[in-house]
Amino acid sequence: MLTNLYNQIILMSVVFSGLYLMLKFYAKGTMKLFTSSWHYYT
Repeated sequence: MLTNLYNQIILMSVVFSGLYLMLKFYAKGTMKLFTSSWHYYT
C-alpha cells in the first residue's frame, strides 16, 4: 500500500520536472511568440 503510493509520488515528480524543464528550455524560443505575462506564469 505505502509502496504503491511512494511509486506514484515519484512518478508524478519525474513527470512534473520533465515538463518544467521542457518549458524552461523552450522559454527562450517562445519569448517572441507569447507575451511576458505568459512567461510570468511559467
